[in-house]
Amino acid sequence: MKNIVILGGGVGGLATATKLRRLLSRENRVTVIDRQEKQYYYPGLVWLISGTRKPEALYRSLSILPEKGIEFIHDEAVNIDFKKREVVCKKNRVPYDLLVVATGADYDDQAYPGLAADGYNIWTMEGATALCQALTSFSGGRIALVLPRLPVKCAGAIYEVAFILQDRFRAKGKATANAVEITIYTTEKSPMENFGPRVSAFLTGLLEKAEIPVVTGCSIRDADPSRKKLLTKDGEYPYDLILYVPVHRGSAVVKKSGLGNKEGWIPADLYRLETAREGVFAMGDAAEIKLPGGGELSKCGSIATFQSQKLAANIAALLSGKNPKARYKGTAASFFEANHGVFYPFFGSLYGEPDPRIHILPGGRWWRAAKILIEYMWLHKGRPCPKDGVTP
Repeated sequence: MKNIVILGGGVGGLATATKLRRLLSRENRVTVIDRQEKQYYYPGLVWLISGTRKPEALYRSLSILPEKGIEFIHDEAVNIDFKKREVVCKKNRVPYDLLVVATGADYDDQAYPGLAADGYNIWTMEGATALCQALTSFSGGRIALVLPRLPVKCAGAIYEVAFILQDRFRAKGKATANAVEITIYTTEKSPMENFGPRVSAFLTGLLEKAEIPVVTGCSIRDADPSRKKLLTKDGEYPYDLILYVPVHRGSAVVKKSGLGNKEGWIPADLYRLETAREGVFAMGDAAEIKLPGGGELSKCGSIATFQSQKLAANIAALLSGKNPKARYKGTAASFFEANHGVFYPFFGSLYGEPDPRIHILPGGRWWRAAKILIEYMWLHKGRPCPKDGVTP
């Protein structure tokens, strides 16, 4: 009997555990460790901001995992003992034969105290919920959307939020829409640069058509709440409402264990997700993977999902004494939401050289159904999908 431990119950961790349970005999244990008993669906935060989702509808409980033959340990990992092959938690020591580290990313709000004090962290349930409430009474002014530092997960979501906000104010009437000015300030050289120049140019065109200014290459210093100014090395920008993406760092357990670099990201093989430690794999947001064409692999749920299928297949092969042949080849996908509920699917490989090979399919409102289906599969498996696609 072997025990495969997945550290982290997010998108990638759960997908890996589920796939492994299907591939392995019951004599092999699959264990998920997470400090949270519930996980919320991160892609749903943009719809929370749009007003089409409620916070309580975006949660999924990990307590159902035992029903699927997956052991769940509700505990916080504080270290990894590689010699003894144990995950050290606050209340338990969990032995492993193979370990998958899918700890995701932690947020560092103190990196920019002014932003944290005056802004809405739209990458958290609390921040997105508070923003949704604030928008009900916001009748006009300057809205600043700030992406101060990379890497972050789902970097494209800040642009989706800009389009969603624009539509939300348009729904209130022409006068309100005209009274709101939305500007994006990003450290990126171009929008969604990690998806390659084709996607970046396409997205730039959409933003220009929508008359949403984007200030790229911003070196953010902080925000000054008393003067309502966003401070950069190149100048100051006024705002009335400020939304921001928090600085991302690797998890504390990764730093403590020495598995990651100084920022807590785990260097991993781009094809097989192996780390420097024998029998330990890293995936999803926790991993730092260098792209063949330069730069780093993006952090997003679709990447973690595609990685999980290959990783689970390789682990199953190892346990059966076979040569692991599955390779993750940079597959990524995104259903990007622009104005008027039109979605544009991006799909392809981020491992292209010299640039990622991402295809952009024709946009349409019908693509919303695909995004709803993905949400349904993650959140509501075993329950009927709402006819209108709006979770009650």
